[in-house]
Amino acid sequence: MKNKINEFKRGDKVRVASGVKDPDFGNNIEGWSGRIDEVDLLDNGSWIYHIALDKDTLSFFGEDYISKCENANLRYDYLCLDEKELELLNKNDHNKTGVLIA
Repeated sequence: MKNKINEFKRGDKVRVASGVKDPDFGNNIEGWSGRIDEVDLLDNGSWIYHIALDKDTLSFFGEDYISKCENANLRYDYLCLDEKELELLNKNDHNKTGVLIA
């Protein structure tokens, strides 16, 4: 079982780590950023983070992606990711979002 102490907490500003794919559509989502809204400990001992995406990240979304999410009954403004898929952003870090998805 993994360590029960989570690395991130509610309110932390995080960025999706390099090489991470969208769990729903398989698109590259590295660099997306937002604030942790909720933290859950799964039965297997790993942490899952619910992230409200920030306006910088949302500004890259086109209508096609938003429609794709809505058609699948998914929120386009929210992500749920594992701890190893995230990195903490310092206040001095700039948003490195740059992946445009369809």
